[in-house]
Amino acid sequence: TPLYSSAASDVYKRQLLVDGNYYLLAGYTYSFGTGTPTSANGYIIKISNNGNLSWSKVWGESGNDVLNKILKTPDGNYLAVGYFTAEDNQRYIWALKLDYNGNIIWEKRLGGGNSYANSLAIGSDGNYIIGGGYFDQPYLIKISSSTGDIIAEYKETISSLNGLEDVIVDSAGRIVGNFNSPGTGLIFLDENNLQKIKDNLYLSSSNYFNSLKEAKGIYFLSGYYFRGFLSNSLSPILGLISSDGVIKKYRGFSFVEGRSGVKASAINTYDNSYLLVGGFEDKKIGFIIKTDAQLNTGEITGFEKNKFLKWL
Repeated sequence: TPLYSSAASDVYKRQLLVDGNYYLLAGYTYSFGTGTPTSANGYIIKISNNGNLSWSKVWGESGNDVLNKILKTPDGNYLAVGYFTAEDNQRYIWALKLDYNGNIIWEKRLGGGNSYANSLAIGSDGNYIIGGGYFDQPYLIKISSSTGDIIAEYKETISSLNGLEDVIVDSAGRIVGNFNSPGTGLIFLDENNLQKIKDNLYLSSSNYFNSLKEAKGIYFLSGYYFRGFLSNSLSPILGLISSDGVIKKYRGFSFVEGRSGVKASAINTYDNSYLLVGGFEDKKIGFIIKTDAQLNTGEITGFEKNKFLKWL
């Protein structure tokens, strides 16, 4: 089995991008590039479905430079986003548009100091929506697909909220993003000008959602919840929210638990069930949970130890 990085300090984040017969993973490395091993560099690899390396790319300078998400764009290229640390030690949103072979088409550093990108979506007009934080407040920008220049910008004014974990353009043409702490919630923006179109929806004070998706008019969020603050045990959770903001159901899966590094991501399948996939870094294990449309537990699969999928 090919092993493209054996270093514990090389991390692939957020998601696996499937592009035909190829897989792409984005993250960071302390093993290659400028400033290593004391500073991180943005890192992307592309491998074929039989495990052969197509290409790998490293970008960065002397500070910590991290890529958090990568998507395929409608024009057949790729866009990766994260943050870049400048010489003044301030973070800026970092956006890289790459061609099919990983060559840079354009590169942008956006948003001002202390900003970062966690998430990415394609707008209905083909331009790009980037979600993250500005001084750890929810922050979104819409940028041109051809130049990377900012078209519109949104900064949350409620000072107690953290940056956005994920962002989507829903079936109604709205931008929806989810934030965590204190509690979790959703923001709703007009896709064209990034103006808020309804009040924030606050969901829970004990859940942490790192993934947001939509299917059949239902938002579904996945992440973890605290089973008890004394034991600090964490377990996966899946939540269903209607498009008008009504909480339909939460379901926690207490038969799987850990204490740190939990990530979970869900998809809605062809038979209208949900697959929740993730793992716990402290136990080095992963899990796959299949539920029906009402979140009743179905099949449960646990990975062997040390098979935890860090990129989820």
